[in-house]
Amino acid sequence: MKENPEMKWHQNPTIIILMLIIFFPVGIYFMWKNEMWSNKARWIITSIFVLIVIISYTGKDDLTSPAKASSDQISEKVTHSDVSEKKEISSSHSSAEKTRLTDEDKALAMIGTEEGDKPQTSLENTNANKPIEDRKPVPEDLVPDKNLTVKAAEGETKKEEEMSASSVLVGYDWVYPDMNDPIGAWKFSSDGSFNYSTTMFGGSTRRGTWKDLGNGQVELIYDDGGYVVSGDGGSGNVSARGTITILSKSKFKKGSTIYRRY
Repeated sequence: MKENPEMKWHQNPTIIILMLIIFFPVGIYFMWKNEMWSNKARWIITSIFVLIVIISYTGKDDLTSPAKASSDQISEKVTHSDVSEKKEISSSHSSAEKTRLTDEDKALAMIGTEEGDKPQTSLENTNANKPIEDRKPVPEDLVPDKNLTVKAAEGETKKEEEMSASSVLVGYDWVYPDMNDPIGAWKFSSDGSFNYSTTMFGGSTRRGTWKDLGNGQVELIYDDGGYVVSGDGGSGNVSARGTITILSKSKFKKGSTIYRRY
């Protein structure tokens, strides 16, 4: 193949081949832009590199799986240990409470006997037959705390607010696979808008609005109506709506792809 001395550097077949070897995203871009080789050949080369990327990141996930499983096992053991300790503390506290109440009942029964009254078996029975001014006050630790229910409800509400879509998504960069070599990236705003960018097939950008559906589900509505134009001049019809699932404060899932927060 003879090279035209007047062609630009990025139109040179030799340079494009070198770019495919050294940094394939740039090589693929110029290959399509300059229409190097036949359309079939370009698709085959592109498919090969896409397959390499998929295999590479699948291998990374496999390597991290044993470490994750080990972490889960440790967490489970710690949880079981905490539950056992709580049960033991609760049992000890219950036994001590029963012993204390029993001693109080005995003391009250002895007092009633000395005064010529019938023995009483509980604080409630002692107060039942006495005038209001002579009744003994009920210990504070035996009175149910009405604020416990309110505090528990407030805790649940606070937990839901911390895991709301707005608090998790807004103000961060969400990237796949990582910030060092991003292929796709999302940005969510507090006004309900978002934008998505990808470097695949010459690159493209989509914008739209998002809506929190609850239970970690977020609906996406694209402004382009499903018609997308890529950076290499190609176009096509895709879905005008989508959904993401929030997995944690640092990860969400779109289709089968997991994006991480940075």
